[in-house]
Amino acid sequence: ALYSFNFIFLFGILFSVFAASILIGLNLVQLKNKPRSRMVLFTGLSYSFLQVYLIELFKITSPFVSIFSSLLGVYLLYYYFLKPELNPKETYQSRSTWQPLLIGMAIALPIAYYLMKAGGVGAL
Repeated sequence: ALYSFNFIFLFGILFSVFAASILIGLNLVQLKNKPRSRMVLFTGLSYSFLQVYLIELFKITSPFVSIFSSLLGVYLLYYYFLKPELNPKETYQSRSTWQPLLIGMAIALPIAYYLMKAGGVGAL
């Protein structure tokens, strides 16, 4: 069973490109390709750091830029790492999405609470 294309995209927008790369990596492990799984994790982490660096460098405050760059990152990871491994003649069962959503929320909510309480991202 694999995480679906749509869920990976949604997860990447809600949390980060790195979070989506974890799901893609888990799919690759299910498809018995651990080396490619490690590569997608490294690439997702690198993309996320580059994304944050460029947004800070150019002082971009628009959420649309962040969403678009996340969509682009997840799209690139999916199509360069996972799609070549999928057999188009085979139908894959979808994995439950509750566990990654709960883990993502458990990580994101305390961070969001801290940022709101501290007065924004500049407080870090």
